[in-house]
Amino acid sequence: MTVNAEIQQQRTSQIAPNLMALLKAKKISKSPDYSYDALPNITILTDEEHLITFDGFYLKLLDRQTGKEKMIATGTRNQETGDIDWKAHSVSLGLSLEDVEKYDNPSLIVQIKQTILEAYQQEQKISLDRINALTKGDLN
Repeated sequence: MTVNAEIQQQRTSQIAPNLMALLKAKKISKSPDYSYDALPNITILTDEEHLITFDGFYLKLLDRQTGKEKMIATGTRNQETGDIDWKAHSVSLGLSLEDVEKYDNPSLIVQIKQTILEAYQQEQKISLDRINALTKGDLN
């Protein structure tokens, strides 16, 4: 059963930014569930229920049990806000309310933000340590 296109668009707009942030968080935390294949230029994240892929153009959410696409989205930058506007493409399965609840969950969003923040703080610490080493002449 195909989900109404308007509902699909609304659900895609809700979770696509979170899926992209989740991909970023899993990448920087070196999660074993995250992989990148340079040849086809595809990023892949797996969990128990879903496979999330991004090839630089299409963001997809697939049901692992059936192999069917639940979401296909493309993003374009909004010139006024700078945000990414996500456009849903027609799929046979569609996003369920449970999918939205899973990926638009406030605790997941906090966890993603915390992971990204901690990674940036670690990068800053490493950079500061290198600067301090240079100023002391102790470059490793």
